[in-house]
Amino acid sequence: MRLTELAHQQISPLIKAGSIAIDATVGNGFDTLFLAESVGRDGRVYGFDVQPLAIELATLILTTRKCADRCQLFTIGHELMATHVPQNCVGNVSVIMFNLGYLPHGDKSITTQPLTTLAALEQAFTLLQTGGILSILSYRGHPGGLEEFRQIRQWLNSMQAQLSPMLQQDSANPDGRGPFLWLMQKT
Repeated sequence: MRLTELAHQQISPLIKAGSIAIDATVGNGFDTLFLAESVGRDGRVYGFDVQPLAIELATLILTTRKCADRCQLFTIGHELMATHVPQNCVGNVSVIMFNLGYLPHGDKSITTQPLTTLAALEQAFTLLQTGGILSILSYRGHPGGLEEFRQIRQWLNSMQAQLSPMLQQDSANPDGRGPFLWLMQKT
């Protein structure tokens, strides 16, 4: 099972209809769609990506699946998410998903960066409700990906008192440069 599917499988029973969720890295829109379907008609999803193509692809998928009305997507970096979600979201978001790296089938020179990702993780922690889920899928194989992974791991270690691990799953890639998934719960 792919780690994206594993994340969806683990998160699915924990999202309630009417919840607020954030896709911090919209990409092709699959996590955004998963969240939109999970929160239902009364829920809300906020999505962020620096690439207009990602927002276009996600909008197409959401519209096709009749979920676009519950989503608000922004063509900005995830490090600015806290300034673009309503104030009433602070401490009330049930799930925040990060799928780091680059846009598949897009410009592979545009990647997530450790500094902006760490800033986004700090904001995500503030936005999450107690018991909320933080999903981080880190790809170590692209230039800068391994350093981003190391800094995320260091940040998570510093947050041990506030974030409890639900799942930590390495890919089956023998060179240790494949994706790695963390599912953490705010305590």
